[in-house]
Amino acid sequence: MRRLLLLILCISFMSGFAFAQLDGTWEFTGAPVVGWAIATDAGEEGITLPGFKNPYSVAIDPNGKIWCGGYYQRYWFAEDGVTKIWPDDIEVPSGDSTIIIGTYPIFIFDPSTATYDSLVYLTLPDESIDTLKGGGGRGFVRDPAGNIIVCQEGNDKLYRINYLTYEVMDTYYLGGLPARPGIDAEGFVYHIDLLGGDVVILDPDDWSAPYNTIPAVAPGVSRAMEVSADGQNVYIQRSGGGILHYTGNVDDGFTIADTLIKNIPMQGIVQWDPAGLLWACQREEDPPFKCLVLDPDQDYAIIDSTSIINWAATEKTDTTSQGNYAQPYYLRCPRDAAFNVDGTKMYYADMYGYTIKEWTYNPTSIGELSKEVPGTFTLYHNYPNPFNPATVIPFDLHKPAHVKLKVYDALGREIGTFIDGNMKAGSHKYEFDGSNLASGTYYFKITVDTKVATGRMMLVK
Repeated sequence: MRRLLLLILCISFMSGFAFAQLDGTWEFTGAPVVGWAIATDAGEEGITLPGFKNPYSVAIDPNGKIWCGGYYQRYWFAEDGVTKIWPDDIEVPSGDSTIIIGTYPIFIFDPSTATYDSLVYLTLPDESIDTLKGGGGRGFVRDPAGNIIVCQEGNDKLYRINYLTYEVMDTYYLGGLPARPGIDAEGFVYHIDLLGGDVVILDPDDWSAPYNTIPAVAPGVSRAMEVSADGQNVYIQRSGGGILHYTGNVDDGFTIADTLIKNIPMQGIVQWDPAGLLWACQREEDPPFKCLVLDPDQDYAIIDSTSIINWAATEKTDTTSQGNYAQPYYLRCPRDAAFNVDGTKMYYADMYGYTIKEWTYNPTSIGELSKEVPGTFTLYHNYPNPFNPATVIPFDLHKPAHVKLKVYDALGREIGTFIDGNMKAGSHKYEFDGSNLASGTYYFKITVDTKVATGRMMLVK
């Protein structure tokens, strides 16, 4: 069997257990990619990627570069002095103007230098060339090695692109309407057609044919899907309402478990963050115009719905002077999201906002309660999380006790025992070093006498 069963680490606690919440807030910090003058009060001077009309895809590589693609082509007006950039660009009359319509490139923006690369011609493993035309990006995902998986409509393909060389490593022909794929910590890629049907599961080492499928997903507009790191939970966004939740594994298959937040119309995003929380955005036409954060450890309860607010023309009056466009800190139409490797930055592809928008995570005190067994010990959140290569696991002993600290990987395999002995009452911390481990989700379990608590941490290299 390709995948082992995940070891169940969740052990019952005494009364007084406090579930983990978001330990901080997300605050809008800017739009590093702006494609249209109307999207910023700075007008033309605020544009960083000229003519990037409708962002639809975004991913962040390990070097912090922003990979993005648009639903519509990038285009300019000829009277502005713009000429064709690529041979496949065309000129189209439009009223009194002539529009230069580009192909559908992948843009790779480097915020540190405010420069970008454009990928239009992709070199395939057999040295043939694919030209990106006829349709844009429909969702990008970073794989466990940092490479970018691109879902592209024009050629109806998934591409795995080396984030350093920009060479194509793998391709898979979809033959339908593409939607954002999901990926687990082992690198299995999951893809569903925009209108439903089978979910195709691709082996991380062989894209020549599906490794398995999830058959006959109910039809409906599903612009995105996501997979838990351990590969045992699959989430499919539904525009008609909610998120379909499947459970199982890649070898034995998946079955429908339930529908999360079933009465809320969803749109475009269902996203697993590095801290193990599930993000989803409501449809922009339906109130209360929120991005929701769900905690799987609390039966997918919504633990935050206020940090990031979608804009609606009937609700928001704080606008720029151009065309009643909402200020950049509102999401007008989110279509994709991505987190940087250390989990401190989050980026949204705002389709009708003509921007890639950035939020920054501001943590609260590390002393915020994580898990408490009254009269025995308190286990706090590890920090930083995600981490590379080390993280601190803090805990308080309310009385002297025998302490054992173990760490497991996402498949439940024991990494090692790092504390095993008697300790005095007071505050303690252990610095866990993941230098010799691969990127992924890990679990730590602390046993104090006979009482147990666990935590989840993410190593990103």
